[in-house]
Amino acid sequence: MAFQHSPVDLDRALARAAGQWVGWRSRLRSEPGPEGDDDDVLEQFRPLTGLSLFRELRDLPEHDPLREPLQRWVYRLAEQRINGETLTRLERERRRKREIPDAPGRASVSIARLLAGCLEDAPRREQWMRLFLEQAPVLSAISVELWQRRREIARRMGLASPAEIESALQPAAAPAALPAPGAAPAAVASGPAPDAAPELARRLSDALRERFRELGASSPAALIDTAIGRDVGGNWPGRLSPQRLADYFRPGDLLRSLDLRLDPLPNALGAASFCRALGVLGAAWLEALAPRDQPFVVAHDPYGAKRHEAAALFTLLPLNAQFLMRQLEVPRSALPDVQRQLAQLWLIDLGQAAFRLRLRPYALESERAFREASSELAHRDLQLSLPPALAGALFQLDIEDEQRLLGRLLAADRDRELTEVHDEDWFRNPRAIEQLRAEAHRPPAVRVELARAEAALLGVTRRLDKLLR
Repeated sequence: MAFQHSPVDLDRALARAAGQWVGWRSRLRSEPGPEGDDDDVLEQFRPLTGLSLFRELRDLPEHDPLREPLQRWVYRLAEQRINGETLTRLERERRRKREIPDAPGRASVSIARLLAGCLEDAPRREQWMRLFLEQAPVLSAISVELWQRRREIARRMGLASPAEIESALQPAAAPAALPAPGAAPAAVASGPAPDAAPELARRLSDALRERFRELGASSPAALIDTAIGRDVGGNWPGRLSPQRLADYFRPGDLLRSLDLRLDPLPNALGAASFCRALGVLGAAWLEALAPRDQPFVVAHDPYGAKRHEAAALFTLLPLNAQFLMRQLEVPRSALPDVQRQLAQLWLIDLGQAAFRLRLRPYALESERAFREASSELAHRDLQLSLPPALAGALFQLDIEDEQRLLGRLLAADRDRELTEVHDEDWFRNPRAIEQLRAEAHRPPAVRVELARAEAALLGVTRRLDKLLR
């Protein structure tokens, strides 16, 4: 049967649906509305986000350039529409006020406030964390339900796993052998490799495990204390704002003439907050440069592979010696110690990203597998003792965890390449800036060859070893 939809009209409709979805996600992160409000997110786009259209797209010829990007957007929005009520319930539960007499200074606080206390109130961090861990099992129960629903959605859409659509990794093409006379050429693997991402995460966890032991952070509160980076040397800003971040890039044209729409920035608690804020800026930078002469589904990846890479590239800037000296006023004599402290923050970020991705297959398998693996892997990889009842609560899993980890690995490799070609101050170099802006203006690639990701992983572990020695 011929495809019954106009590709142009379908692309425009998906762009409108995506805009509504992004707005809903933003509201959800800030403060969910009253019960019943926004629960039917994307309901008006049900025909665009259902099984019928998804099957039609699956039946398109494989050579059709819109087949895969349309499928990815329809599946992404369908999953969010179907799970809209569960996602909203999770955020409402996170922010619902509870009577907790032991909470410092107050009796009625939310789980979100308990976690914020862990971050902001260093003298009472252990107390805040204890209370958070006591209250968090309710979040774990909804998280377990959410991932079981995601498995069922994939099954109903005719997939063995969500990774068939969502995964960004693909196996490297084997060298082509000459076919026998009269035989057809062998097929080349071009689709995703569903099991490759958790295995890549396992390899990264194995490589980082000894470094986590050296941190000596034996409790979640102790890990947070190290991860904030409050004592890292440098002139870190006391307040984070879009204007303040842009000031660091005035000497170059990296942000020139861009309409930057940043997600909310973190509070300035330490060096890690600044690194996270730079990541928010990097993601907005890439979105501002997205090609406008391409269909929406081509110009924007629903899982954000390139966006996460851009964010991670900006996040790595404080590890750059020139950035530290020029922008954060770190003396040259203090560079090794400051870079070592920042490398510890990088280590913790990478370890948590790998941990989340390692958990995904278990979260999709069953509640028991998810809970047992969460406790076992937290102890093995992060040196933390967490009961199974907290699976998905302290370390919340996200659909984009694979792209997030790959972005961190590929950004480190990109940073190395830029430094080799344009020197350490590539963030000020006009040629490097024009190169980066030109690359960002191209349609984002959604697949990464496994061999490239493995090489980037090796480069990251070697760089960490050098900085932490």
